[in-house]
Amino acid sequence: MKKLVFILLISTLYLTGSTLSYRSSIGQSVIGESQLGNDIVKSGIIYINSNTGKSKSEKIETTNIPLIYELKQNYPNPFNPTTTISFSMPLKEFVSLKIYNVTGCEVAELAGKDFDKGVHEVIFNADKYVSGLYFYKIETKGFSKLKKMMLVK
Repeated sequence: MKKLVFILLISTLYLTGSTLSYRSSIGQSVIGESQLGNDIVKSGIIYINSNTGKSKSEKIETTNIPLIYELKQNYPNPFNPTTTISFSMPLKEFVSLKIYNVTGCEVAELAGKDFDKGVHEVIFNADKYVSGLYFYKIETKGFSKLKKMMLVK
């Protein structure tokens, strides 16, 4: 019950843009906007200044680095003749992204290289393929996902 109340409080603060005052502790992460003394902390990690003993915050530039692996649905779907496949990854890693037909035969390899952490998009051009159902599969060292897409000419 306490976790639910805390989650609702944080969600409400996030959605309304309100700030939250609290006592800081070493290593505490700040996501969103919070108040620390007279300072507004937008994001970062709270640490104790060894010279003064006072709490300070180290501001970190916010980036859109994902926390989990994800393979998104291609867009547009159905498509003709091109579609965009998006995926995100929290680590720099080797990525294999392949297209398969309904019989399970590989018809195209869209990626077979290292990608930096972050969100990536790959374009699939299906000019030379017939209409029908296709599958796209992403594989990394720790993640694998398969989705379907429809080519309509």
